[in-house]
Amino acid sequence: MTYMGERIVFYDRNFEFPTNKRLLYVVAKNGNFLWGCIKQGDETWIEIVAPTNRKIIESCQPEDLLNFEQKIYTSFSKIPYGLILMAKGFFRKVYEKFQSEAMLQILYSPEEDKWDFRPLHQKVSFASVQHREIEPIPEGFLAVGIIHSHGIMLAGHSLEDDFNETGVDGIYITLGRVFDGPVNMSVSVTICGLRFILSPDFLIDMPDQISYFPEDWLWYVRRGENQ
Repeated sequence: MTYMGERIVFYDRNFEFPTNKRLLYVVAKNGNFLWGCIKQGDETWIEIVAPTNRKIIESCQPEDLLNFEQKIYTSFSKIPYGLILMAKGFFRKVYEKFQSEAMLQILYSPEEDKWDFRPLHQKVSFASVQHREIEPIPEGFLAVGIIHSHGIMLAGHSLEDDFNETGVDGIYITLGRVFDGPVNMSVSVTICGLRFILSPDFLIDMPDQISYFPEDWLWYVRRGENQ
């Protein structure tokens, strides 16, 4: 690993993320990458490698070990889908009462590998939530992010969301269209002021959307002769 200034390295086969860094610009043979991580104590629990461009850098000549797909590594179980449904029910009731957004704090216990959501004191409006943390975080848990609603609007991350969320590393989930049947959701991780959009099923234990069917239905299906 060769440093070029404070946060830039050449990537090679023996690369290890420095313990005193949270974000690096990595120069590899097949392009430039951002390499960021979130730590809880001494443990790295989210690590993301994301391409910044596709320019080939021939002068570097390191091992070509990265590709252009975003890579994420985690050290925890997925968030139970039941918690997402609980949050949606809460957000729906808040919208019925106030026609507004709302939020819940995301908690995680490293020792038990357990997730939980909790409400904070909040002042809400149609397009914003102002919250403050008064009660202490439950023992054994860490505050690792926020899930908030967009009411009847689509899920996503607004400019105000970026302003509020990119300043603190963590998981940020938005639920939209809280009165619709399917969950409308946007999931991201922020590291050092940068937001990385993730597929929901990467961080959340999404249910299988296939319903059970009568087993005798399979009796009607046969392999064709041309198979």
